[in-house]
Amino acid sequence: MTDVATNLIPAQFGSIVYASRWPDWAFFSGLDPAPVGQGIAFEADNFERLQRLFLTKPIHWSYEEGVRVAKSVHGMTQAGEHQTRSGAWTLKGDAQAEVQHFLRVPEQAFRELHFGIRSSVEASDELREAMTGRYPHLKWMECTLGLNSFDVQPVAHTTIAEALSFEHPT
Repeated sequence: MTDVATNLIPAQFGSIVYASRWPDWAFFSGLDPAPVGQGIAFEADNFERLQRLFLTKPIHWSYEEGVRVAKSVHGMTQAGEHQTRSGAWTLKGDAQAEVQHFLRVPEQAFRELHFGIRSSVEASDELREAMTGRYPHLKWMECTLGLNSFDVQPVAHTTIAEALSFEHPT
């Protein structure tokens, strides 16, 4: 995810920019189009344009402290399995439908899963139960609002069964 030769935007350049307004699209007028999708490698000369295109999110998401990696899907148009310098892909769809690109990410790349403040407790428990065997190393977290602020704080996820066992120890 950090290789400049195989990522359009590598992780070390992918810090999200949180803004209260849309990027200034006038910045793009009069400039040659950025070669998005035509190449695979990161080009520092296009970084500001790539940043405005791919790395800007509304400011109310800033608690996420996110990072994005942009990969090139150039030349992949048919459904099926593909291996490129940019990674291993599965494409789904056909010529009449939108083709979806799925990058295969190593399971070790996932370290934590955060359930949102409004996520269903039951659905969160079901997902955790279904995925724990596949991701035994994963740290399960849930987000809560701070007591005296609007800060979002992650805390260890507690299932309904775990909560009930705390309340009624045997």
